[in-house]
Amino acid sequence: MSNPSAAAPHEPIRQLLEGWQDDEDRLANEYTASLDAVESAVRELEEIGGRMEQRVAEAYESLEQERSQWRQQQEEEGRQRQRLQHDLGLARNRVAELERHLQQRTEELLEAQASNNALAAQLQEVGELPLAELAEPNAVLTDDFSDDSAACSEGGEESPGTCAEAEESVAQRFARLRNKPA
Repeated sequence: MSNPSAAAPHEPIRQLLEGWQDDEDRLANEYTASLDAVESAVRELEEIGGRMEQRVAEAYESLEQERSQWRQQQEEEGRQRQRLQHDLGLARNRVAELERHLQQRTEELLEAQASNNALAAQLQEVGELPLAELAEPNAVLTDDFSDDSAACSEGGEESPGTCAEAEESVAQRFARLRNKPA
């Protein structure tokens, strides 16, 4: 037979051990569930970290490309600036040259205008003389006596036809100039 008092003292220990085992299993399940949640969170954080690393790498690459493009743009602008400064220097030289040329041409034109004005005044004086006076053999129209008409007007020894032709052509020229519209 079994002794009821002997079996009883092991019963509370066995219940205590079973309760402890149940508590240990429950805690292990809770820890496992917590560990699964932590592992899931760690995986999510790793994924987030990976995406962040990728975005940082992409941003860095984009920044490097922008810096490279900026440097290239600055270099190109520098080259353009140098070309423009060179072209500006050439243009300034050309403008100075054109101004000198314009000044020379203006001076030449003023001299020509003064000559034309003097000639016009002389022609106007000649135009005021009567045509008969211009046709006279002794009328002096110039200070240069080297041509045949001047020799004729002073009574030189030219052929009579030459003197008459010269007097006639001078008279006709002045008549033409006198009647020419201004």
